[in-house]
Amino acid sequence: MGTVYLHIGIYKTGSSALQVLFAQNADALLAQGLTYPSSASVSGAKRGLITSGNGAPLALALKPGGDKDARDRELAWFEDVLKGSGTPDILLSSEIFSELPAASFETLVALCGKHNRQLKIIAFVRDQASYLESLYIQHVKRRRITALPEAYIRSRYPKTALLKYHAFLSGIADAIGAENIAVRDYASVDVIAAACDIMGLDLASLQLPSKKINVSLPYFLVPMFLELNKMDPNMSFSDQVVRNQAQLQVHAAPEKRSLLSPEMRQEISSYFAKDTQKLSRDFFDGLKIFDAPPPPYISMEEASKVMDLRGVTQLLGGLAIQHERRLVRIEKALLALGNKAGLEPGWIRKITTD
Repeated sequence: MGTVYLHIGIYKTGSSALQVLFAQNADALLAQGLTYPSSASVSGAKRGLITSGNGAPLALALKPGGDKDARDRELAWFEDVLKGSGTPDILLSSEIFSELPAASFETLVALCGKHNRQLKIIAFVRDQASYLESLYIQHVKRRRITALPEAYIRSRYPKTALLKYHAFLSGIADAIGAENIAVRDYASVDVIAAACDIMGLDLASLQLPSKKINVSLPYFLVPMFLELNKMDPNMSFSDQVVRNQAQLQVHAAPEKRSLLSPEMRQEISSYFAKDTQKLSRDFFDGLKIFDAPPPPYISMEEASKVMDLRGVTQLLGGLAIQHERRLVRIEKALLALGNKAGLEPGWIRKITTD
């Protein structure tokens, strides 16, 4: 019997890096007896871009209340993959699977069984405070929020049902069997090595992805972005800032701090404590989880003072240089188009800005 591995995330646990690894090593995985089926996102992941994994269309189609035609189409695609794969094992990956109810997994189990394959879940969990802080910083970077971290997180964590990991995973266990779920503590493992170990893959034969996939906003830029977000910047602007900052730190690992106070972390931990105890009992053989020490706390006021004049100059200078290079590329492209259209040489430089 073959195995269908379903990597379901969850969010903020290195899924983008895994999906780039899978996409860039599809041929090497095939040689090891594992098919990573192609879908719309795989070409982007092969270039090292952030995607939602090759299982995203299927996961989206299985959401309750979704379009029936899309559901039928994606389930037919999944069944074609099951029938057409020439390898013992198949891998689908998407964090969106973590948003699905247990009934959706029952549907997948039934299709797998129809084609003599067993469904196994791969999931990574992260202590809730660190998850929420990472999500907050991502939202500052991508969603242009302006709220301070503790106020933003305090308003959200009681409503984030997914962070009750045991409740979520036990529902899936009821559908596919607890023995078919492999769960790892994100902070205690190397995610890539752990995923490969679960699937019995030889990591040494794979090309590791760049460490700059979905780079997070450094903590000391969060105060700056909260102000910039009041001006409603494009997401491309924040991406350029993060890329620029990553380039400045090529030869040195960035210092890590936490914007959540110890009191706030304790509040969050206490809220999820009962569920976490059950998670440890049922999925980690009773071992203690989420006990990695957090980075040292830094207040927003202190974080706003981290960058000195040199740091600000590097940041703004890097942005100016990136924009200048972009403008040069645009100008060259327009000149080439003008040449094809028979316009006079250098026509673009003669356009007035009055």
